[in-house]
Amino acid sequence: MDNEFFFDRHPRSFNTILNFYRTGKLHLADDMCVLAFGEDLEYWMIDAVYMEFCCSQKFFMKRDILQEEMEETAAKLEKDDEEDFGTGKFAKYQKMMWDVIEKPDTSRAAQVISVLSTIFVSVSIVGMTISTLPALQYQDKRGNTIDNPSLAMVETICIAWFTLEYFIRLAGAPEKWAFLKDGMNVVDVLAIMPFFVSLFFGSGSEFGDPNIESSTPSSSPSDGELDDDTGGMDDILQVFRIFKLARVLKLARHSPGLQAIVYTLRSSYKELGLLIFLVSISGFIFASLCYFIEMDVEDSGFTSIPTAFYWVVVTMTTVGYGDIYPTTGLGKLVGTMCAISGVLVLSLPIPIIAGNFETFHKSRQKKEKAEKSKKRLEEAKAAEAAERAAFCRGERGEEELYCREAGGGCPGAGRRGSLSSHQWRRDSLSPPTVAEGRRRRQCSVSRQDY
Repeated sequence: MDNEFFFDRHPRSFNTILNFYRTGKLHLADDMCVLAFGEDLEYWMIDAVYMEFCCSQKFFMKRDILQEEMEETAAKLEKDDEEDFGTGKFAKYQKMMWDVIEKPDTSRAAQVISVLSTIFVSVSIVGMTISTLPALQYQDKRGNTIDNPSLAMVETICIAWFTLEYFIRLAGAPEKWAFLKDGMNVVDVLAIMPFFVSLFFGSGSEFGDPNIESSTPSSSPSDGELDDDTGGMDDILQVFRIFKLARVLKLARHSPGLQAIVYTLRSSYKELGLLIFLVSISGFIFASLCYFIEMDVEDSGFTSIPTAFYWVVVTMTTVGYGDIYPTTGLGKLVGTMCAISGVLVLSLPIPIIAGNFETFHKSRQKKEKAEKSKKRLEEAKAAEAAERAAFCRGERGEEELYCREAGGGCPGAGRRGSLSSHQWRRDSLSPPTVAEGRRRRQCSVSRQDY
């Protein structure tokens, strides 16, 4: 047709562009990506500042948010791709160990390892909990409490798994120093350290034989010195046993929910600081008022301002143990004001913290979708490249066959891609289809690679 022009642009945005040239008013097309619309504006050399006020705020806000989210997602994906394992002889095996232990979504074996690790952590926590039951505790001849042998065996197996997992992760880490400084890896060390400290420095009450009777030779130190030494070592071991609680934090490695909570607390430190500040100020005010009001009342419980501060915190958090409470009328009025102010103080920063949690959850979902999309795109490119290579090899084989049948009289013999498809298919084959023509054009461009 004559007097027609074809522009390879989005037709919906073109109506908006045409309307701008007709009326001089630029509006945003409904249900259209703002990034694509911005590219069309650049194509037609129209500045976005000409957009009307009713659409400008929506356009610029959406564009900035999308660009920021895309940059963050791309930065996270690039950070995951930046893992450099070097070019050594064992680099391939190092990457294999790292993917199996650290990335459960890379293979079936990695998923099995992740499930096993979660099971061992759960079993260890349950064993540590039920080992404190009096019915499952043992005592030796000296009356010292020792671990249940069955639970001790379960504990040993779990610690062996944690230790093996940690060293495999350390061996596969691309950056050893960054691995040692990571918070979750420090938690892993704290989770297994109490077992080995008790094993090497234990006094025997925990790992000793309950049937062995103690004997005290005449040249041994006095009972007081033995009690002091044993008590000091037991106190040290008791401190290290507290680190067993770090096993609960190991679940955060395999639990997206716990990771979201950790991220929320880390990103909401300002709001949490504001909450602590408001509670502290309110606590000192109401604690001082109640102390001076109730100090002359017998058995009131308000013996000091710190004790009254404890009452204020319990009241503001709506817990109310009932161990301390005001008895005078004025003290009850202060308690009422304290409870009301507690509701107001606690309700101020909570929506911000909840918003941070929701933001992390959405960003994690976007990252997972971006990773899956990237993986599908790479698989599609690899499949297309393999199909193109196979087609080009078939084209070359048919061309060489035609040249041999022609008696070697092909023009430009010896040069790949010297014959066009119609030169050696004109007599025997039908014209190529659209898909075949596209593949032949691609093959002619990339034939030098084959």
